[in-house]
Amino acid sequence: MGTVCIVIYSHIDKPVTRKDLFDFDSEKGFPYHVDAVPGATKMFGYPFPIEESSKLKFSLKKIGYNRVDALISAQEEADLLVRKYKLKYIYRAKLDCYDDGILIPKGKKGDEIDSIISNALRKLAETGELSELRNKIHLPYELATF
Repeated sequence: MGTVCIVIYSHIDKPVTRKDLFDFDSEKGFPYHVDAVPGATKMFGYPFPIEESSKLKFSLKKIGYNRVDALISAQEEADLLVRKYKLKYIYRAKLDCYDDGILIPKGKKGDEIDSIISNALRKLAETGELSELRNKIHLPYELATF
């Protein structure tokens, strides 16, 4: 269907990048306080400690108050809040991009749902409409601006 980018949001005066998160001196310990959505470590297997936060708005604001070094979040949700609250202190760095998908139940009912969704997506893709719809929701990382 498309991709979803996971982005590192940090303070523009103290940017945190992918390299910072993965290439740290383990003898000195992990130097960052990082927030992420609940389940992110389990879902993505990050090898560094994160604190779960269900409130993106507050995590983004904590960056401004230097109470957290970074937030890891899907681009769409966090970018929307950065724009809405005009958070000019935010620095963005791409962490990873993943193929997105749809979760459906297993079994006969799931097979029926899969068939309906697959046919609809195929038809939208053939006309080019799927790409248009996706671009309204999931901008490529490089095109997302404030």
